[in-house]
Amino acid sequence: MRWFTIALCFMLPTFSHARAQDVSCVPNTSRPVLRPIMATHTLPPYPALSTKLEEEGTTLLRVAIGLDGTPTEVIVDNSSGSVRLDSAAAAYVKTVWRWQPTLGPDCTPMKIVTRVSINWALRDRPSPDAVRYTQLNMAQADYPPGAMERKEQGFVTVAITVPPDGATPGFAVSSTSGYPDLDDKALDILKTRYRWKAGEMNGKPVLTTLGIIAIWTLPLPAKE
Repeated sequence: MRWFTIALCFMLPTFSHARAQDVSCVPNTSRPVLRPIMATHTLPPYPALSTKLEEEGTTLLRVAIGLDGTPTEVIVDNSSGSVRLDSAAAAYVKTVWRWQPTLGPDCTPMKIVTRVSINWALRDRPSPDAVRYTQLNMAQADYPPGAMERKEQGFVTVAITVPPDGATPGFAVSSTSGYPDLDDKALDILKTRYRWKAGEMNGKPVLTTLGIIAIWTLPLPAKE
């Protein structure tokens, strides 16, 4: 199985107070404990083109975590050797991964920085049937301004992670179209126009990963 590790966390030099003291917290001066929400700490989908090009390696990320446990910045500290794999890892961790708010010595939430290592190994790549991909043809009316004039087209693969508790789904680009404006517009459409529901197992919702291939196609030239 493809693996990831979480390194020890580092306190930022300043604290930010967001709420009144939690009465259940016992003040202490020891190093704060970083508690991941394990249901969100799933492995990023292997980019389809990376499997074809047989790209693998380890991506080391530096993750800045905000007061509410949401990543605010993800930086590649050490590359896997593939920009595609690094980008997929960074985008997925920032979009999907969450932590419990980290409490400081005075029991108020604090910002924190940690390091995450994600290993990409071709031997562990998922079967093509592991994630069912659905093709979605994007309407020409949805083309970003100027993109059609620049003759931009292609497809963007998006992994959607739907939590079982009905919380906001996570979205991550696992394969880019090569055009940032097309990628961003596809993400915006998937986030705002559709409702995503977790699948069920034994009658109970479970964490669900969906794959969408958003296809941007230029109109055919008019016949003379």
